[in-house]
Order: sequence, then C-alpha cells, then structure tokens
Amino acid sequence: MTRTTRVGSSQRHFRTPGNATPWKKFFDNLQSGSKDSNINQVNSGRIRKRKRVQQTCFNCGKKGHVLADCPMPTRDSELETGICFKCGYAQHSSVECLKKIKGYPLANCLICRKKGHISRDCPQNKNGLYPQGGMCSLCGSVDHFKKDCKKQKKIREEKIITVGTINEVRSMDEEITHIQNEKTEEKKEKKKPKIVKFL
Repeated sequence: MTRTTRVGSSQRHFRTPGNATPWKKFFDNLQSGSKDSNINQVNSGRIRKRKRVQQTCFNCGKKGHVLADCPMPTRDSELETGICFKCGYAQHSSVECLKKIKGYPLANCLICRKKGHISRDCPQNKNGLYPQGGMCSLCGSVDHFKKDCKKQKKIREEKIITVGTINEVRSMDEEITHIQNEKTEEKKEKKKPKIVKFL
C-alpha cells in the first residue's frame, strides 16, 4: 500500500505595493483626501441631519434640533445638570444614588418647568413613559411599561404550578391542595428571625 501526501505549491505569490487590496485602496483614499472620502463625509452629514430631524430638544420640546442648537435662550439657572436629582450630590447621578427617596425632589420638569418631578411623572404629559407615543400593549396605559404591567403579573402567577414530591411518607393518591398548603406553611416557618447571643 502506497501513501501519498499533497504538498503545497513551491511558488509563493507575494503582494507588491502595486497590487493593493480594496481595503488598502480605501484606506489610502481616506488618508489622501480623495473624492471618495469627501463623498463619505457628505453622506455621513446627511445621515446626521436626518437623525437630528427626528430628535427632540430638551429646552423647548420641539423636534428638529437638539439642546445645543436651540434658538430659544436656555434656562441654565433652572435646568441643573450633573447632580443627583434625589439628594443633590454632584459626584453621582440619581440612578447611582443610595438614598431611598421617593421621586425626584431636586429635578426640574422639562414640560411644565416646575421643580419636584421629572417629565415622565408630569401631570401635563399626555405620553407618560412613551415620549414618541405608544402604550402598554396589554392594558393600554402610558404609566408603565409592558414588563411592569399588573395584568402580565397575574398571567405569570396563573402559569405557576406547584408540584409536590413523592417520598416514603406520601402516596400518589394524596390531594394536591394538601401539598400546596404544606408548602405555604413551610415558607411561613422559614420567615422567623434568628436570635444570636454573644458570650
């Protein structure tokens, strides 16, 4: 029996600077500033303008521009940025705040310009949590997201099934309600606080 192996070609083709790949040509064009790179810059500018048309200004609430380009004078004294809206500390944001304060007492609403709440909690805000419009698909409310809907929580609770285990003491014919009642009693017993005495 004869075994043969295939050996690669002895001639190797190396790329010379003249045989550039399409990526290399593109990169060289970007560095040299040829017409192709100018076209890309124009296209990216158009894309940015399209995105700006869809954005909403935080100062006046109108679409088509952002806060930095707003024609109306900004109210810097009213709109404070860079502080925690719960405790007023400048080193962290309200998301990172460890104090358990309900609401945002130091925040200024962007809709009614009053202090003490943010725009999603504003009574004048028709859209609620959905600034672009929309609602919870289960109940139609604008006050919460679908993941926080009470109807969905009820649906989840209905889907939960408690199954008991069979051991030497229990039999297959035992009532299911009896098993469920035992489980709830076990949970209640576990909630007792532990007392630790130091000597």
